[in-house]
Amino acid sequence: MKNYCNYLFVLICAVVCVNFSSCEGEEQPSTTQEEQNYVNLGLSSGTLWKSVNEPNSLEENGFFNFYAAESKFEKQLPSKEQWMELVNECNWSWTGLGCKVVGPNGNYISIPASGWRDPTHDDALEEVGEHGYYWSSTTSGNDNAFNLSIDNYSDKLNVKIGAAPAIMKCSVRLVKSPAK
Repeated sequence: MKNYCNYLFVLICAVVCVNFSSCEGEEQPSTTQEEQNYVNLGLSSGTLWKSVNEPNSLEENGFFNFYAAESKFEKQLPSKEQWMELVNECNWSWTGLGCKVVGPNGNYISIPASGWRDPTHDDALEEVGEHGYYWSSTTSGNDNAFNLSIDNYSDKLNVKIGAAPAIMKCSVRLVKSPAK
């Protein structure tokens, strides 16, 4: 048995080496790490969505008030219209930890129910695993901004665009507009 395992190990190593060496000289498409983080969902606008939430160096879970998000991310923050396109053109399903969002082309992203931070109560982390709020770049009156809201209360998926106080700390998901 020991000889068989040694033989199998040598065979696997040989196959791996052959596969790596056969890749030498082949032209590989060049993509940056930044490009790899965005997903083409096949939306009519061509907007690409980042595959993960944006971290905040001050907080592990990446929550931002609207003003900090707008200042830091500027044009990468999705507009209310881009969120509406995502809601209307994609298939949304609850995963137990948030939503799986499948685009018209079959590609998908996950939108976690990461909760939110309440600045009026010592930045308490609220509703993790139950609710998620994501800022848009679109303001809504004095000291309010539009955001995406997800939850699965009473086993019914709710995905909607609403307005919230700009001091509320929400998650951020970035977008990349198509090249013109």
